[in-house]
Amino acid sequence: MLVGLLGPVMVEAADGTRAAVGGPRVRALLGLLALEAGRVVPAARLVDGVWGEDPPAGTGNALQTLASRLRTAVPMVRNDGGGYVLDVPPEDVDAHRFAGEIEAGRALLAEGETERAARCFDAALALWRGEPLVDAGDSEVLRAAALRLTEQRLEGIELRADALLALGRGGEVLRELHAEVAAHPFRETLAARLVRALAAAGRPSEAMREYQRVEALLREELGTAPAEVLRSALAELHADAPAVSAVSAIEEPAVPRASAPPLPRRHTSFVGRGPDVEGVRRALREARLVTLSGTGGVGKTRLAVETVGAHAADWADGYAFVELAALERERADRPAVTAVGVAIANVLTRFEGPDELCSGWAGVLERTLSGRRMLLVLDNCEHVVEAVARLIDDLLQRLPLLRVLTTSREPIGVDGERLYPVRTLDLPRAEADFPAATASPAVRLFIDRATAALPDFTLSESNSAEVRTIVRSLDGMPLAIELAAARLRSLPLPELSARLADRFRLLTNNTRHAEPRHRTLQAAVAWSWELLTEAEAAAARRFSIFAGGASLDAATRVCGPDAIDMVDSLVAKSLVDFDGQRYRMAETIRAYAAAELTAAGEADEVARLHADCFLDFIDAAAQGLRTAAQPDWLARLITEHGNCDAALRWALDTGDGERAVRLYGNLVWYWLLRGLRGDISARRREVLALVGDAPPPECTGAYLACRYAEELPAYFTNIWWGQIQDSTGEFERLTRSALTEKRPPHPMFVLILALRDLLGDDDGLLTECITSDDPWLRGNALIAKGFDELGGDHPARALPTLEAAVTCLGRYGDARSHSRALISLASYRTRMLGLDSARPLITSALGLLNPDLGAGERMGVHLFAAEMYLVGGDTDSAATHLERAEALFTPHLIPSPGRFLAATQAHLAHLRGDNDRALELFRRMSEQPLPAGPPPARCHDTVRFVNLVFVSTVYAATLVAADRPDDALPELAVARELAAQTSAALLAEVGIGYALVDLALGAPGRAARVLGATDRINRRAGVSRIGPFRRRALDRAEAALGPVRSSSEFLAGARLTDEEVLDLLRTAR
Repeated sequence: MLVGLLGPVMVEAADGTRAAVGGPRVRALLGLLALEAGRVVPAARLVDGVWGEDPPAGTGNALQTLASRLRTAVPMVRNDGGGYVLDVPPEDVDAHRFAGEIEAGRALLAEGETERAARCFDAALALWRGEPLVDAGDSEVLRAAALRLTEQRLEGIELRADALLALGRGGEVLRELHAEVAAHPFRETLAARLVRALAAAGRPSEAMREYQRVEALLREELGTAPAEVLRSALAELHADAPAVSAVSAIEEPAVPRASAPPLPRRHTSFVGRGPDVEGVRRALREARLVTLSGTGGVGKTRLAVETVGAHAADWADGYAFVELAALERERADRPAVTAVGVAIANVLTRFEGPDELCSGWAGVLERTLSGRRMLLVLDNCEHVVEAVARLIDDLLQRLPLLRVLTTSREPIGVDGERLYPVRTLDLPRAEADFPAATASPAVRLFIDRATAALPDFTLSESNSAEVRTIVRSLDGMPLAIELAAARLRSLPLPELSARLADRFRLLTNNTRHAEPRHRTLQAAVAWSWELLTEAEAAAARRFSIFAGGASLDAATRVCGPDAIDMVDSLVAKSLVDFDGQRYRMAETIRAYAAAELTAAGEADEVARLHADCFLDFIDAAAQGLRTAAQPDWLARLITEHGNCDAALRWALDTGDGERAVRLYGNLVWYWLLRGLRGDISARRREVLALVGDAPPPECTGAYLACRYAEELPAYFTNIWWGQIQDSTGEFERLTRSALTEKRPPHPMFVLILALRDLLGDDDGLLTECITSDDPWLRGNALIAKGFDELGGDHPARALPTLEAAVTCLGRYGDARSHSRALISLASYRTRMLGLDSARPLITSALGLLNPDLGAGERMGVHLFAAEMYLVGGDTDSAATHLERAEALFTPHLIPSPGRFLAATQAHLAHLRGDNDRALELFRRMSEQPLPAGPPPARCHDTVRFVNLVFVSTVYAATLVAADRPDDALPELAVARELAAQTSAALLAEVGIGYALVDLALGAPGRAARVLGATDRINRRAGVSRIGPFRRRALDRAEAALGPVRSSSEFLAGARLTDEEVLDLLRTAR
């Protein structure tokens, strides 16, 4: 597939057919996503890009609708939490493919591979079909993108001209250059290529006329002389054709050329910022003032130096780099305009005594910069930002050819300013393996600086985890990483990692040439902190309590009613980051602010406010997880994981039992969805150690979740009475007590209590659950009732009950309960009516899987799907889902996952004829004991043993196929006795295994009687399916006995009572 942006927006399939992308806004959305192919684009940026300054009232819903329309043409568009992503490789977008070809050609040109370079430029330019994004709307974001793409195209045309001129083929580009010069009359770089191409084609007079035409245009329209790039083309023309003497008569303006000092010395290699250099270069082409903004130590100065050093030729009349860090901080009574002006003038004129310019610096700037295409770089502006703003505003108004690049921890605040945020370096994922960690810019910087400090240092499989931890704990901040790596001279890597908790004491720099503010990590942060007002400092101190960032609502609640303004100020001053939805403080700054919070004596008060804020959030989230909004609440909980954990940690550390119990009792449902069993266990021990054996007042419901958290079922499994393994009556007492309090228990505990009452034939509470106003309780109670009916005298009654559960939870309930209902109904239909009746249900259950769910939950649903497909004989579909389950397998995610997985693998292997592998897998399954549990409880335990009984039949069939029928009998005996105590329908399934054994042992008549008996039980239960094992047994019995005798024995078995069937199975030998 190819997404086309270099012309009208289009989508082209691999066979060349094009899909319609309807509506300007749909095309705008595709364009915005394609420009960032493979990366998440925040929703706020998409709204700006699609609707500009006139967004609709409900932007979220409008954007979702637009994305749905786009998916009809481009299915690879998906939602990713805070935004959307076009999930295709960049090379599937013509704009990215174009950029790649241009960069490849540029590199080849630099290496002297001119012919190959020309082919790259040809391939790149051939991708253009017209004006970029021409039919994708007219928002400012898209206009800027189109302008940027057009600039890249012109640069490609110029590079192609350079390549063909070098190959002696300049005549081939004349027509194209004439057209582009006419379209862009003030672009001197294009005009210079045309002058050179005309000269190379043997037409020097035309070349001269072209130069003179452009020169006259520049003087008349802009009041300036040609830049160096065009004058160089003229000089080459003059050198090649000395007879053209009129050139020498052209007068140059008597404006003194600025003599720029060298850039600041670069003592180390430049790592991880290559794309940023090009990004800054593009920004300077599109805006006259660009500010590199970011926190201290992030690398703003270095990026500015590298950009200017790499692309100095972009500014025909040079550049000037002015360092402002040494200037005194401006105050209301001491403006800094003169000091800044003198600093700039000193650089421009190379004066040694700044005092000599105090009265004349403005004139120096005017004389030196006027009429020149120059870049003025002002470094470290944040402490004199008002003065810099006044000067820049004045210079840009009076000097139309000037461009300015500033570095500052806050915006300059001048109209037309383009902010270029300098982010911390990209980090490896927390679980990244060795190759992935090595690819991270943050890790590469650490390796580079570590090698400088310790030449023998190398990154390896054994130490990559520690390096990954170090760079992640330092947020990818270059200064912090450099200071940490330098410490390897005196600290082993593990010790360095362990000591980062005290980062300000540890991370110092003894390098003599380092700026004072960069010699310690603390000094770098303190430089920014001292620029804050008292109100900003107070907000920053309070904001440090947030772990992992905060929403605006949370920040307002904890930081006070003025938080909106104060946090915005902190964002502007690069102490807080904002991604369009959420505010975050880098860990290094957060550590500094937290120390300030403690020093101010505010830590306890702010921590309490934070804990209460997230206690309310978690209360709401626990209820939201039981509704149709579950995916949204789960995503919010993932985002707030750090804050929730910090709130619970504070409650535990301060001995606040009530808050600790309530926080844990609600968080457990989130941990369960995410598969965070380790958090469930560890925090449970701490909470119970704090509160003991009795719940705090009015907290019994939350205490139940603490007390029995490790016994809660995974969402893809069913709820049954024995889930809580308590025989003391304590569970019942606590649950009934919780029902009388203002904060009731989670409905799962109410349902388990109802099922335990049902063991004593008391169905009152279950009836209340089934008629409850709470859809979660009503739907899950219907599932439990359906399985209870499956074990009763009329199993067919379970079907409408389970269908009612699916309807209830599909309409009102949460996704996981809906999935549980779908799985339950699909299991019934597959085993009773056949796979075809269950396929849509299986598909729906799989469609409800969410990547935010824990691996155990996703694995369980895929295993269920695989097992259902195996029961129905569809081995290909089973294999697909079994592979997906295997990829997610991690021990201890769910009770006995290995046993469940091995049984399914064995089932597939047997049906595919690989009996040896099936036996090996069953052996592994047998080595893993069944989970402990209470004795069977008659018909009420059918759901508990369904899978075990069906697996025993498969195992028996496998052993029979391996000529080991005698070994199958002990396996079947266990299943037989469980079935006898629970459900006749399960006894019928066990009977199929016995029939296969009887056939193998030479007793086909007995096998036919068993099959007849199981057929009667199945008909009574409403089973019409004939599965692969039953079909195998029927066919073999008829083959051994003949149709007449087989039918006679079958009918004899059909007359047996359930008790007689059980006796028949027990006498098998």
